[in-house]
Order: sequence, then C-alpha cells, then structure tokens
Amino acid sequence: PLDSPDIRDIYDSFVKRLNGRLPEFRQAWDEKNYDTLRDLGHWLAGAAGTIGLDDLVPPARELEYSDWTDLQRDEAVLEYILDLASRVETTVSQ
Repeated sequence: PLDSPDIRDIYDSFVKRLNGRLPEFRQAWDEKNYDTLRDLGHWLAGAAGTIGLDDLVPPARELEYSDWTDLQRDEAVLEYILDLASRVETTVSQ
C-alpha cells in the first residue's frame, strides 16, 4: 500500500500531524475538555480511515460519541488510542 511515493508522502504527513496532535488528546483529558476530545476523535477517525489505518477508527469514534458517563472506560479508550498511535510512529520510522 505504501508503494507509491505520493501515498508514502500522504501517510508520512498524517503520521507527523498525528504525532503533533497527540499531546492535545492528553491535555484535553487532563482539563476534562470533552468537547475537544470529541473533536479530536472526529478528526482521528476521519483521517485514519482515509489513509487505511482502520484500527484507529473505532476507538476514535468512541471518543467522538462518548457521553462521558463512564470516565474509566473513556480513559481506557484514550490510552488505547495513544498506544496504537505510538506504534504507527514506530512503523513509519523504520
């Protein structure tokens, strides 16, 4: 899937953007800014789905549509996203 230089450039651009936005996820959580977490989830689901990183889409959608009544679960979803995202970084840098 990353055979084309254009595709690699798009993928690399997404990964750089993702890495730049990851601190926003943690900061929004720490500040209990659920609107921002919703927006970040929406962005991540769309962007990751567009480039084929389908494993990130379901947890991102969970953030986007959370009602924030089960914060322990929501935090676990956030940690899962951060873990997956760190693996994307490692895969691209190899």
